[in-house]
Amino acid sequence: MKSLDQDLKIRIFSQLVKTITAKIKATSRAAKSSNRDAIQSEGRMQSRYSTFKEEAQYLEAGMKTKLREYSSGLEKLLEFEKKGGLKEAAERTIRIGSLVKIGKDQLENSKRKAAKNKAQVLFIVPYGGGERIRMRGGIVMTITADTPMGKALLGLQPGDFTEVKMGKEQILVSVDEVV
Repeated sequence: MKSLDQDLKIRIFSQLVKTITAKIKATSRAAKSSNRDAIQSEGRMQSRYSTFKEEAQYLEAGMKTKLREYSSGLEKLLEFEKKGGLKEAAERTIRIGSLVKIGKDQLENSKRKAAKNKAQVLFIVPYGGGERIRMRGGIVMTITADTPMGKALLGLQPGDFTEVKMGKEQILVSVDEVV
């Protein structure tokens, strides 16, 4: 991705909302299907090993829980947008709602090791972390402020560096651009 701008951030946010909405629809269909399976299943077991009805009921309950989570998350996103969370910050400090281009290097034994020093674009959102949004020119990864990367980036500005522990590796992150 060449350059970040406010229009790109709004398009990415819109795509994230569409992604979560699609997950709500798919999960709702799965819950309804599980409900049908539980209702249409015979009341008694065909054998002592047949637990189809109970399994369908558990699956339905799990789908309904996931559906509530997605719906609540979508409400958080829409409320965030309504309150102006996507507006461009004049000071270019990273916050929830920031679109950030970073560079990464692995650190090994306090020595810088060349490793995929490829720019990556992150979108810090109140809900929906872990989604990969394809945009013309590249992929944007959504993260929340609760992740190690999100915590490390909050409050930084372009030109700042920070170290982030990712699994067993220590990563040096440079903030290249913030919108």
